[in-house]
Amino acid sequence: MGHINTLTGLRGMAAFIVFVSHCANLNMLPGFLGNGFGQIGVMIFFILSGFLMGYLYLDKNATGRNIRQYIIARVGRVFPLYILLICISVLISLTIYPEFHYHITNPQIVLRALLFIDAPFEFWTIPVEVQFYIVFIIFWSLYARGTGAFSLALFAIMTIIPSAIVALKLGFVPAVFSTYSLSFFVGILTALNYTRISQSRWCVKTAAVLALPCLIALLLNLPAVRLEAGWVLAENFFVRTWADPLNWLIVYGVFFCAMLNVRQFKFFKSRPVVFLGEISFGFYLLHYPILKLIHTLGFPQSLQFLLCLVLTTVLAWLSYTYFEKPVNLWIRKASARFTQSPVISRMSYP
Repeated sequence: MGHINTLTGLRGMAAFIVFVSHCANLNMLPGFLGNGFGQIGVMIFFILSGFLMGYLYLDKNATGRNIRQYIIARVGRVFPLYILLICISVLISLTIYPEFHYHITNPQIVLRALLFIDAPFEFWTIPVEVQFYIVFIIFWSLYARGTGAFSLALFAIMTIIPSAIVALKLGFVPAVFSTYSLSFFVGILTALNYTRISQSRWCVKTAAVLALPCLIALLLNLPAVRLEAGWVLAENFFVRTWADPLNWLIVYGVFFCAMLNVRQFKFFKSRPVVFLGEISFGFYLLHYPILKLIHTLGFPQSLQFLLCLVLTTVLAWLSYTYFEKPVNLWIRKASARFTQSPVISRMSYP
Protein backbone atom coordinates (compact mmCIF):
# COMPACT_ATOMS: atom_id res chain seq x y z
CA MET A 1 0.00 0.00 0.00
CA GLY A 2 1.30 3.44 -0.89
CA HIS A 3 1.42 6.60 1.23
CA ILE A 4 -1.85 8.56 1.12
CA ASN A 5 -0.85 12.23 1.18
CA THR A 6 -4.49 13.27 1.41
CA LEU A 7 -4.67 11.76 4.89
CA THR A 8 -1.55 13.64 5.98
CA GLY A 9 -3.31 16.81 4.82
CA LEU A 10 -6.47 15.77 6.67
CA ARG A 11 -4.42 15.39 9.84
CA GLY A 12 -3.14 18.92 9.26
CA MET A 13 -6.71 20.17 8.97
CA ALA A 14 -7.64 18.34 12.19
CA ALA A 15 -4.79 20.07 14.03
CA PHE A 16 -5.89 23.41 12.60
CA ILE A 17 -9.48 22.82 13.75
CA VAL A 18 -8.24 22.24 17.31
CA PHE A 19 -6.10 25.37 17.04
CA VAL A 20 -9.00 27.50 15.76
CA SER A 21 -11.32 26.21 18.49
CA HIS A 22 -8.88 27.12 21.25
CA CYS A 23 -8.27 30.55 19.70
CA ALA A 24 -12.02 31.12 19.78
CA ASN A 25 -12.15 30.04 23.44
CA LEU A 26 -9.63 32.80 24.19
CA ASN A 27 -11.62 35.40 22.17
CA MET A 28 -9.05 35.62 19.38
CA LEU A 29 -11.73 34.45 16.94
CA PRO A 30 -15.55 34.50 17.04
CA GLY A 31 -16.88 32.43 19.93
CA PHE A 32 -19.03 30.17 17.75
CA LEU A 33 -15.81 28.53 16.48
CA GLY A 34 -15.01 27.23 19.97
CA ASN A 35 -16.76 25.33 22.74
CA GLY A 36 -16.48 21.85 21.25
CA PHE A 37 -15.24 22.40 17.69
CA GLY A 38 -11.81 21.13 18.73
CA GLN A 39 -13.36 17.77 19.62
CA ILE A 40 -14.24 17.37 15.94
CA GLY A 41 -10.55 17.65 15.13
CA VAL A 42 -9.71 15.04 17.79
CA MET A 43 -12.33 12.70 16.29
CA ILE A 44 -10.50 12.93 12.98
CA PHE A 45 -7.19 12.21 14.72
CA PHE A 46 -8.52 9.07 16.39
CA ILE A 47 -10.17 7.66 13.26
CA LEU A 48 -6.96 8.33 11.32
CA SER A 49 -4.94 6.52 13.99
CA GLY A 50 -7.15 3.45 13.82
CA PHE A 51 -7.07 3.43 10.03
CA LEU A 52 -3.32 3.90 9.75
CA MET A 53 -2.50 1.18 12.27
CA GLY A 54 -4.72 -1.23 10.35
CA TYR A 55 -3.40 0.03 7.02
CA LEU A 56 0.26 -0.34 8.04
CA TYR A 57 0.20 -3.55 10.08
CA LEU A 58 -2.79 -5.85 9.62
CA ASP A 59 -1.46 -7.29 6.37
CA LYS A 60 1.62 -8.51 8.30
CA ASN A 61 1.84 -11.54 10.55
CA ALA A 62 1.77 -10.75 14.26
CA THR A 63 5.19 -12.28 14.83
CA GLY A 64 7.43 -11.26 17.69
CA ARG A 65 9.69 -9.39 15.29
CA ASN A 66 6.85 -7.46 13.63
CA ILE A 67 5.29 -6.56 16.96
CA ARG A 68 8.67 -5.44 18.26
CA GLN A 69 9.17 -3.19 15.21
CA TYR A 70 5.65 -1.83 15.68
CA ILE A 71 6.37 -0.96 19.33
CA ILE A 72 9.66 0.70 18.42
CA ALA A 73 7.93 2.79 15.74
CA ARG A 74 5.18 3.89 18.12
CA VAL A 75 7.58 4.67 20.96
CA GLY A 76 9.89 6.62 18.67
CA ARG A 77 7.03 8.64 17.26
CA VAL A 78 5.07 9.56 20.39
CA PHE A 79 7.13 9.17 23.57
CA PRO A 80 10.07 11.61 23.17
CA LEU A 81 8.23 14.90 22.64
CA TYR A 82 5.40 14.03 25.01
CA ILE A 83 7.74 13.05 27.87
CA LEU A 84 10.00 16.04 27.21
CA LEU A 85 7.08 18.47 27.39
CA ILE A 86 5.72 16.89 30.56
CA CYS A 87 9.12 17.29 32.24
CA ILE A 88 9.58 20.85 30.93
CA SER A 89 6.09 21.75 32.13
CA VAL A 90 6.89 20.53 35.64
CA LEU A 91 10.14 22.48 35.64
CA ILE A 92 8.52 25.71 34.40
CA SER A 93 5.59 25.37 36.81
CA LEU A 94 7.83 24.86 39.83
CA THR A 95 10.67 27.28 39.15
CA ILE A 96 9.98 29.84 36.43
CA TYR A 97 6.35 30.63 35.74
CA PRO A 98 3.63 29.31 38.08
CA GLU A 99 0.95 30.65 35.72
CA PHE A 100 2.19 28.43 32.87
CA HIS A 101 -0.72 26.85 30.97
CA TYR A 102 0.62 23.32 31.47
CA HIS A 103 0.80 23.85 35.24
CA ILE A 104 1.76 20.40 36.49
CA THR A 105 3.25 20.04 39.96
CA ASN A 106 1.34 17.22 41.65
CA PRO A 107 3.66 14.15 41.69
CA GLN A 108 0.72 11.78 41.30
CA ILE A 109 -0.51 13.59 38.18
CA VAL A 110 3.02 13.62 36.75
CA LEU A 111 3.43 9.90 37.40
CA ARG A 112 0.08 9.04 35.84
CA ALA A 113 0.97 11.11 32.79
CA LEU A 114 4.40 9.49 32.40
CA LEU A 115 2.83 6.04 32.78
CA PHE A 116 0.24 6.95 30.11
CA ILE A 117 -2.68 6.32 32.45
CA ASP A 118 -4.20 9.75 31.93
CA ALA A 119 -2.92 13.29 31.54
CA PRO A 120 -4.18 16.85 32.10
CA PHE A 121 -4.74 19.67 29.62
CA GLU A 122 -4.20 19.00 25.91
CA PHE A 123 -1.91 16.10 26.87
CA TRP A 124 -5.02 14.00 27.55
CA THR A 125 -5.16 12.55 24.04
CA ILE A 126 -1.68 11.00 24.19
CA PRO A 127 -2.36 8.37 26.91
CA VAL A 128 -5.56 7.54 25.02
CA GLU A 129 -3.49 7.02 21.87
CA VAL A 130 -0.85 4.90 23.62
CA GLN A 131 -3.50 2.75 25.29
CA PHE A 132 -4.94 2.15 21.82
CA TYR A 133 -1.50 1.03 20.59
CA ILE A 134 -1.45 -1.61 23.34
CA VAL A 135 -4.98 -2.83 22.62
CA PHE A 136 -4.17 -2.88 18.90
CA ILE A 137 -1.51 -5.55 19.51
CA ILE A 138 -4.22 -7.82 20.96
CA PHE A 139 -6.52 -7.09 18.02
CA TRP A 140 -3.68 -7.68 15.55
CA SER A 141 -2.81 -11.02 17.16
CA LEU A 142 -6.45 -12.15 17.08
CA TYR A 143 -6.82 -11.07 13.46
CA ALA A 144 -3.59 -12.81 12.42
CA ARG A 145 -4.85 -16.04 14.00
CA GLY A 146 -7.93 -15.94 11.77
CA THR A 147 -10.40 -14.87 14.44
CA GLY A 148 -13.79 -14.32 12.86
CA ALA A 149 -15.44 -10.97 12.24
CA PHE A 150 -18.05 -11.54 14.96
CA SER A 151 -15.41 -12.21 17.63
CA LEU A 152 -13.37 -9.19 16.55
CA ALA A 153 -16.47 -7.00 16.68
CA LEU A 154 -17.29 -8.36 20.13
CA PHE A 155 -13.75 -7.56 21.28
CA ALA A 156 -14.13 -3.98 19.98
CA ILE A 157 -17.46 -3.52 21.77
CA MET A 158 -16.09 -4.95 25.01
CA THR A 159 -13.42 -2.25 25.14
CA ILE A 160 -16.19 0.25 25.87
CA ILE A 161 -17.31 -1.52 29.04
CA PRO A 162 -14.82 0.02 31.54
CA SER A 163 -15.80 3.58 30.63
CA ALA A 164 -19.49 2.69 30.61
CA ILE A 165 -19.20 1.29 34.14
CA VAL A 166 -17.34 4.38 35.37
CA ALA A 167 -19.90 6.70 33.76
CA LEU A 168 -22.83 4.82 35.30
CA LYS A 169 -21.31 4.34 38.75
CA LEU A 170 -19.34 7.54 39.27
CA GLY A 171 -21.13 9.96 36.96
CA PHE A 172 -18.26 11.09 34.77
CA VAL A 173 -16.69 9.94 31.51
CA PRO A 174 -12.98 9.11 31.95
CA ALA A 175 -10.45 10.38 29.38
CA VAL A 176 -9.02 6.94 28.59
CA PHE A 177 -8.98 4.71 25.52
CA SER A 178 -12.12 2.84 26.56
CA THR A 179 -14.17 6.03 26.18
CA TYR A 180 -13.05 6.64 22.60
CA SER A 181 -12.34 3.10 21.44
CA LEU A 182 -15.07 2.96 18.80
CA SER A 183 -13.47 5.83 16.88
CA PHE A 184 -10.24 3.83 16.56
CA PHE A 185 -12.07 0.64 15.59
CA VAL A 186 -14.06 2.50 12.93
CA GLY A 187 -10.70 3.38 11.39
CA ILE A 188 -9.46 -0.21 11.69
CA LEU A 189 -12.62 -1.59 10.08
CA THR A 190 -12.19 0.81 7.17
CA ALA A 191 -8.55 -0.27 6.77
CA LEU A 192 -9.58 -3.93 6.65
CA ASN A 193 -11.90 -3.16 3.74
CA TYR A 194 -9.70 -0.53 2.08
CA THR A 195 -8.82 -2.56 -1.02
CA ARG A 196 -12.45 -3.50 -1.65
CA ILE A 197 -13.62 0.09 -1.08
CA SER A 198 -10.93 1.71 -3.21
CA GLN A 199 -11.63 -0.66 -6.10
CA SER A 200 -15.38 -0.11 -5.97
CA ARG A 201 -16.56 2.27 -8.68
CA TRP A 202 -19.69 3.01 -6.71
CA CYS A 203 -17.73 4.00 -3.59
CA VAL A 204 -15.35 6.21 -5.57
CA LYS A 205 -18.15 7.96 -7.46
CA THR A 206 -20.21 8.44 -4.29
CA ALA A 207 -17.19 9.90 -2.50
CA ALA A 208 -16.60 12.33 -5.37
CA VAL A 209 -20.20 13.56 -5.11
CA LEU A 210 -20.25 13.82 -1.32
CA ALA A 211 -16.76 15.25 -0.75
CA LEU A 212 -17.53 18.97 -0.84
CA PRO A 213 -20.95 18.67 0.89
CA CYS A 214 -19.29 16.69 3.71
CA LEU A 215 -16.50 19.25 4.07
CA ILE A 216 -18.97 22.16 4.10
CA ALA A 217 -21.09 20.31 6.67
CA LEU A 218 -17.98 19.77 8.80
CA LEU A 219 -17.26 23.49 8.85
CA LEU A 220 -20.89 24.45 9.48
CA ASN A 221 -21.70 21.78 12.05
CA LEU A 222 -20.32 23.84 14.92
CA PRO A 223 -21.13 22.43 18.39
CA ALA A 224 -21.40 25.92 19.90
CA VAL A 225 -23.95 27.00 17.30
CA ARG A 226 -25.96 23.83 17.69
CA LEU A 227 -25.94 24.23 21.47
CA GLU A 228 -27.25 27.78 21.24
CA ALA A 229 -29.94 26.70 18.78
CA GLY A 230 -30.92 23.72 20.93
CA TRP A 231 -29.99 21.20 18.21
CA VAL A 232 -28.11 18.87 20.56
CA LEU A 233 -28.84 15.58 22.26
CA ALA A 234 -28.00 17.09 25.65
CA GLU A 235 -26.08 20.02 27.09
CA ASN A 236 -23.45 17.69 28.52
CA PHE A 237 -20.19 18.41 26.68
CA PHE A 238 -19.30 14.77 25.97
CA VAL A 239 -22.79 13.82 24.83
CA ARG A 240 -23.21 16.75 22.45
CA THR A 241 -19.83 16.11 20.81
CA TRP A 242 -18.70 12.49 21.03
CA ALA A 243 -22.13 10.87 21.39
CA ASP A 244 -23.80 12.83 18.57
CA PRO A 245 -24.37 10.61 15.50
CA LEU A 246 -24.48 13.65 13.18
CA ASN A 247 -20.93 14.59 14.19
CA TRP A 248 -19.79 11.05 13.49
CA LEU A 249 -21.56 10.89 10.13
CA ILE A 250 -19.97 14.12 8.92
CA VAL A 251 -16.48 13.38 10.28
CA TYR A 252 -16.45 9.90 8.82
CA GLY A 253 -17.75 11.23 5.50
CA VAL A 254 -14.82 13.65 5.24
CA PHE A 255 -12.35 10.95 6.25
CA PHE A 256 -13.84 8.46 3.78
CA CYS A 257 -13.59 10.89 0.86
CA ALA A 258 -10.02 11.85 1.81
CA MET A 259 -9.05 8.20 2.08
CA LEU A 260 -10.22 7.63 -1.50
CA ASN A 261 -8.14 10.60 -2.63
CA VAL A 262 -10.99 12.22 -4.55
CA ARG A 263 -10.17 15.04 -6.93
CA GLN A 264 -12.34 17.47 -4.95
CA PHE A 265 -9.94 17.09 -2.02
CA LYS A 266 -6.76 17.77 -3.97
CA PHE A 267 -6.06 20.79 -1.74
CA PHE A 268 -5.35 18.27 1.04
CA LYS A 269 -2.30 17.28 -1.00
CA SER A 270 -1.06 20.86 -1.33
CA ARG A 271 2.32 21.46 0.25
CA PRO A 272 1.17 23.83 3.04
CA VAL A 273 -1.57 21.46 4.22
CA VAL A 274 0.65 18.36 4.02
CA PHE A 275 3.38 20.29 5.85
CA LEU A 276 0.96 21.08 8.67
CA GLY A 277 0.03 17.40 8.78
CA GLU A 278 3.69 16.42 9.06
CA ILE A 279 4.32 18.72 12.03
CA SER A 280 0.85 18.20 13.53
CA PHE A 281 2.03 16.29 16.62
CA GLY A 282 4.21 19.16 17.83
CA PHE A 283 1.71 21.72 16.58
CA TYR A 284 -1.00 20.12 18.72
CA LEU A 285 1.09 19.79 21.88
CA LEU A 286 2.73 23.22 21.68
CA HIS A 287 -0.09 25.47 20.57
CA TYR A 288 -2.07 26.21 23.75
CA PRO A 289 0.82 27.56 25.90
CA ILE A 290 1.67 29.84 22.98
CA LEU A 291 -1.96 31.01 22.74
CA LYS A 292 -2.01 31.79 26.45
CA LEU A 293 1.32 33.64 26.26
CA ILE A 294 0.33 35.82 23.29
CA HIS A 295 -3.07 36.46 24.84
CA THR A 296 -1.56 37.75 28.10
CA LEU A 297 1.12 39.95 26.47
CA GLY A 298 -1.42 42.52 25.34
CA PHE A 299 -0.98 42.31 21.58
CA PRO A 300 -3.84 43.79 19.51
CA GLN A 301 -6.61 41.25 19.26
CA SER A 302 -6.59 41.50 15.46
CA LEU A 303 -2.98 40.24 15.41
CA GLN A 304 -3.14 37.58 18.11
CA PHE A 305 -4.44 34.76 15.90
CA LEU A 306 -1.84 35.36 13.19
CA LEU A 307 1.01 35.67 15.69
CA CYS A 308 -0.03 32.45 17.42
CA LEU A 309 -0.32 30.59 14.12
CA VAL A 310 3.10 31.70 12.90
CA LEU A 311 4.86 31.07 16.22
CA THR A 312 3.24 27.67 16.75
CA THR A 313 4.07 26.58 13.20
CA VAL A 314 7.71 27.67 13.51
CA LEU A 315 8.19 25.95 16.88
CA ALA A 316 6.44 22.78 15.68
CA TRP A 317 8.69 22.69 12.60
CA LEU A 318 11.79 23.16 14.74
CA SER A 319 10.62 20.40 17.06
CA TYR A 320 9.88 18.07 14.15
CA THR A 321 13.14 18.77 12.31
CA TYR A 322 15.65 18.99 15.13
CA PHE A 323 14.13 16.82 17.85
CA GLU A 324 11.35 14.45 16.79
CA LYS A 325 12.94 13.09 13.60
CA PRO A 326 16.50 12.73 14.96
CA VAL A 327 15.35 11.09 18.21
CA ASN A 328 12.96 8.81 16.31
CA LEU A 329 15.77 7.69 14.02
CA TRP A 330 18.16 7.23 16.95
CA ILE A 331 15.62 5.01 18.75
CA ARG A 332 15.16 2.91 15.61
CA LYS A 333 18.89 2.56 15.05
CA ALA A 334 19.55 1.69 18.68
CA SER A 335 16.77 -0.88 18.62
CA ALA A 336 18.03 -2.30 15.32
CA ARG A 337 21.50 -2.79 16.77
CA PHE A 338 20.02 -4.51 19.79
CA THR A 339 17.64 -6.75 17.83
CA GLN A 340 19.74 -7.01 14.64
CA SER A 341 16.75 -5.78 12.61
CA PRO A 342 16.83 -3.44 9.59
CA VAL A 343 16.23 0.25 10.19
CA ILE A 344 13.23 1.88 8.53
CA SER A 345 14.15 5.56 8.42
CA ARG A 346 10.78 6.96 7.36
CA MET A 347 8.61 8.21 10.19
CA SER A 348 5.13 6.75 10.16
CA TYR A 349 2.42 8.77 11.83
CA PRO A 350 -0.36 7.85 14.21
